Amino acid sequence: MKFPLKPGYYWAKWRIAAEGTVEGDELTPSDFWEIAQVNENDPNWERNPAEDRALSVSLCGVSETQWRDCFVWGDFVAPLHNEPLPQPVPAVAVQIKRLEWREEPIPPAWECLASTGVGLYCIPLGRNPFVLWFRDKGTLGEFDTLEAAKAAAQADYEARIRSAIDPFPVVAVVFASEEQISNLPPDPDDEGGAAYIPLRHTAAGKFQMPLYAAAAVPLKEKNI
Repeated sequence: MKFPLKPGYYWAKWRIAAEGTVEGDELTPSDFWEIAQVNENDPNWERNPAEDRALSVSLCGVSETQWRDCFVWGDFVAPLHNEPLPQPVPAVAVQIKRLEWREEPIPPAWECLASTGVGLYCIPLGRNPFVLWFRDKGTLGEFDTLEAAKAAAQADYEARIRSAIDPFPVVAVVFASEEQISNLPPDPDDEGGAAYIPLRHTAAGKFQMPLYAAAAVPLKEKNI
């Protein structure tokens, strides 16, 4: 490619620094392929996109504007303007319903029962301490009061429900070029500086490596 004729992201090698570029002589010529951002410089650039100053070039970590003839150009990567990032599905704050208890005569005594989708909770009445049974699974403990046994059953039921709920899906927040990531120096801090790489909000061209971050999202309630 001679040089780009429209704005966008392109692979390029920075060979010559534009006049006034800080440490330009030390940074160029570079044999490293990196993503360069080609921008509209002249509002009427489309009339003659090949004109020297119709389009300008930006590089990550370089504050001074560069020009197209400063580079050896590679392939087009992606347009400048990103599509909006799809919003993650809101996480769900789960509100688990209270157990519904009933009393039934089960010889040799009455029992307090609560049927659920995960199993049957039962508490034999007329004895102290109160023993909480999870039917076919064994005892869950002994309690001084009926209310304490019911509270333990509620806590156990909620724990079983929450453990069955799928975790909130992880969503990529930006995309990077795998080639640029693999070419980063092992430790940029060795030279007292930072390494810069461009990122996109959406996958396009060679920007296919997803990067993730934890994000706060609104909660909505759901009854179970």
